[in-house]
Amino acid sequence: MKKRVRVLMVLMSVILLSGCFRHTYVPQTYVTRPDPVVGMNIYTTDGGKIGGRWAYIIDDSVSAASRQIKASSHGCSLHIYPVYAGDSMATSVRHAMEQLFETALLRTSPPSGIEAKNEDLSGVITIKLDEFYPKFNCSAGQHEGYCTATTDISMTAGILDYATGNRKYVNASSQRSADGGSGQMCAGASDVIAESVKKSTKDVLERLGEKLSNVCVSRK
Repeated sequence: MKKRVRVLMVLMSVILLSGCFRHTYVPQTYVTRPDPVVGMNIYTTDGGKIGGRWAYIIDDSVSAASRQIKASSHGCSLHIYPVYAGDSMATSVRHAMEQLFETALLRTSPPSGIEAKNEDLSGVITIKLDEFYPKFNCSAGQHEGYCTATTDISMTAGILDYATGNRKYVNASSQRSADGGSGQMCAGASDVIAESVKKSTKDVLERLGEKLSNVCVSRK
């Protein structure tokens, strides 16, 4: 009788262990690529676009914006989320410059004096990324987990006015959040992170655009 009980207990253990292995929570890597910002609400000093022909440079720090993160909570903490925001952020900067200036000319390096004169440039603006810090956490829900992501972004614009030779700097920062379901195997957290990055990118570029307007318009 004792032998039968032992055999039964062994069989039950094997069944339970097999079930656990079949449902092992396998770590996943969810590559996150936010969408670029298209429409922005940039309030300029005189309500219109900044006049003149302005060259602008997107620093490599913008194009290289990326960070590998994990959830700060227990929920979804097993997975890795590489956030690649460089391409979308650079595209968003281009959209902001085109919306802000009557003529915005993308350059990879500062124009020489001869080039600036031949192209009748008003000045050159360099956009740099100072801080890019996305983070998120997830909690358990009745049907699926619920995630909240927050992204901190800080940018600096350097303005060189060719007419006066003056150089000025303006800075803008933003922290925006997004919420949503974690989805199956926490895949949905990637979308929440991406939305947070997009919101913060939009906000920081709108603030930076307003400050650029104050500097570039007041130069007249």
